Amino acid sequence: GQLSMEYQTDTGTPVSIVLSPLEQASFPGSRKITGLGKVIDFNIMYKPEYQASAETIRCLEQEEVKWEMKEGCCFIWVVEGELLTSSGSCKAAELYVAESNERTTIHAMANSTIILIRLRRDILAGNN
Repeated sequence: GQLSMEYQTDTGTPVSIVLSPLEQASFPGSRKITGLGKVIDFNIMYKPEYQASAETIRCLEQEEVKWEMKEGCCFIWVVEGELLTSSGSCKAAELYVAESNERTTIHAMANSTIILIRLRRDILAGNN
């Protein structure tokens, strides 16, 4: 189903957002949010000096997914299906972590959905 989120901006302006399954929304963790709908949320919390990005990947057939992390780290949440990694397998509701300076290849089994999260320090944010 869908999720409706309502909150107020710092200036008091009301905001309403409707999200489809696996659609993303970003907001400060201190903001009071009211959610309407049946959902399981997935939160990425990090310090202001970091940047995070998330990508949903759906694999209808078995696929090989490759990436290289020169800095930061990468997390993969298995929404459904299964992944085969160099250290074993990850099934639905499990998390796989890849460290920085690591070239990573995973094999997503058919009918798998994963959320790929990249987290790295933002060099423009200063040395906090």
